[in-house]
Amino acid sequence: MAAHAEVWAALGVGAEPALPLQYGVLGLVASEREQRMAARLTGERPELPRHRPLFSAKEALYKA
Repeated sequence: MAAHAEVWAALGVGAEPALPLQYGVLGLVASEREQRMAARLTGERPELPRHRPLFSAKEALYKA
């Protein structure tokens, strides 16, 4: 990511392991529709669980 320093004062980067979330966490942060979407995407590429990136994106927006 690149941007002019006049526009952005800081940039945060989060790194998470590509592992499933703990049981019950997804239900606390994602709607049923979001959970279905993540499950469908994970089904297409099981080696890349999509629940954690969804959680991380929501966490980043919450902290912003």
